Amino acid sequence: MSNYNEIVEKVIKSNYCNVLLIDVFNDKIYKYKFDNNNLVEDSQQSYMDYLNKCRSFIYQNDIDDYVESLSLSALEKANGNKLVLNYKMLDNDGKYYLYNNVIKLCELDGQKIVVVLVSKTGDVENKIVNTLESNIEVKLSKMVDCVGLAILKIHNIMNNDSNFSSKKEYINSILSNMINEFPEFNDALNNNAINLYDNEKATIMIIDDDKVTCGLIKKIFDKDYDTIVVNNGREAIDYLKDNEHSSFKVNLACIFLDLLMPVLDGFSVLDYLNNNNYLNKLPVIIISGNYDKDTRNKAYSYQIADMLEKPFNVQVVRHRIENLINLYRLSNSFNNIMFEQHKELKSIISALIDSYEIDNAVCMKMIKKYTHSLTLQVSVDYPEYNINSNMIDKIANSAMYYGIGNYTLPKSVLYKKGMYTEKERSLIKMVNVNGGSIIKHVLAKNNTFIDARYCYDIARYYNERYDGSGYPEGLSGSSIPLVAQIASLAIEYCNLINTITPVDYDRVSSLIIMESGKKFSPKIVESFKKVKSEFEEMTKVGE
Repeated sequence: MSNYNEIVEKVIKSNYCNVLLIDVFNDKIYKYKFDNNNLVEDSQQSYMDYLNKCRSFIYQNDIDDYVESLSLSALEKANGNKLVLNYKMLDNDGKYYLYNNVIKLCELDGQKIVVVLVSKTGDVENKIVNTLESNIEVKLSKMVDCVGLAILKIHNIMNNDSNFSSKKEYINSILSNMINEFPEFNDALNNNAINLYDNEKATIMIIDDDKVTCGLIKKIFDKDYDTIVVNNGREAIDYLKDNEHSSFKVNLACIFLDLLMPVLDGFSVLDYLNNNNYLNKLPVIIISGNYDKDTRNKAYSYQIADMLEKPFNVQVVRHRIENLINLYRLSNSFNNIMFEQHKELKSIISALIDSYEIDNAVCMKMIKKYTHSLTLQVSVDYPEYNINSNMIDKIANSAMYYGIGNYTLPKSVLYKKGMYTEKERSLIKMVNVNGGSIIKHVLAKNNTFIDARYCYDIARYYNERYDGSGYPEGLSGSSIPLVAQIASLAIEYCNLINTITPVDYDRVSSLIIMESGKKFSPKIVESFKKVKSEFEEMTKVGE
């Protein structure tokens, strides 16, 4: 430990309250603090145990960034530079405070050591809103944490060299602990846990017209997986459709996809996978050629699992893909468990969605029409957005549920006239977040007419403003999802039509046009100018 003290004493500053040392090689994390001006070791634990415990004291919206900042890959990308992270952490008094980490990767005797200097930088963060007000929400949060921890543990054991019997015994002990803490898991685990160590040979699908690449990937995984090779996007989609309706469905574990192919390219396949919920269920790996930056960014926008660079490193590819397959498999199994276990909660939220549809039937109809018309015009005016006819219908259908989060707001706040208190403003800002959660976890699972991503983006971001003064995240310009930029203008038009009496179409259009560059994207406003008369006609027909 004297070697560690030597490193710490070189980098410690008097304004840091404690120091973390992560010994990557030995999977240990050491915490140091000052005691009477002497630097002493406060505690030590395994790195994985520390990451698991983080969820209990790091604010939930900051936890992903916190964990990522401590990863070796993130620090290696920094090329020797320090990383700085601001986050909120629970203190001993039970309140959240603002903290700052300065993180640097060092080397000692050829071993990599991560040094983290921790400082307390601010007072209590008053804007944190505790949304878990009811007992059922509190319990659900704890159950989700329990499942998340189980996924991490099982993921680790599935990727080590233990024999199958040992793995199964360890997994059973994890599941047993889950049932002890939450007996409600018992039935769901009995129905689903067998999938965690199912030995049935799964299938990898390779979509590429390059025979050499297909042969190499097939050779890498031939021992553990069956492989299916198709040479273009049309063949791939036809196969997936046939498999979906087959009585002897192939168990797909992973899809390798090239972007440049004859007949139908990789992006058309990605559109199909996205519209049919494949991207959430199994890892899709892009086989990377010499793609430019825009092509890569477009591919990553589909939430693909990874992009492999040619030429392949066989060992790296096998290890990375095995990890991804196991992670998706575990996630799917535990998602099944969670959804089975929370039928009651889902039925409550489904009833809320039904109420929203009944209460807002007329408004939903008009929002759909406005959004469809405007999206079509945007697709004509700006072909660089790559909006096709199928996307237009999905965006229009998805926009109808923009206000679902309003049903989580107390009526006393929803219908209040006059100034809001600070607490009320915080509740209002959470409406978009809550709406996105309802769509992501319930509505998108049951409604085939919407697109999960479009619907989520609209509900969460339609109150953002082009100039950055909106909420909930204060996004600006092109950082606001395009579908939310389009839908927000359609929503505003509908709201103004229902607010201004008698209806003055010219005034409504003028108010929207005046917000160009402020509330709305100038490009979207220019498209609106071309369809405003169409909006007026649709409104009159609707009346």
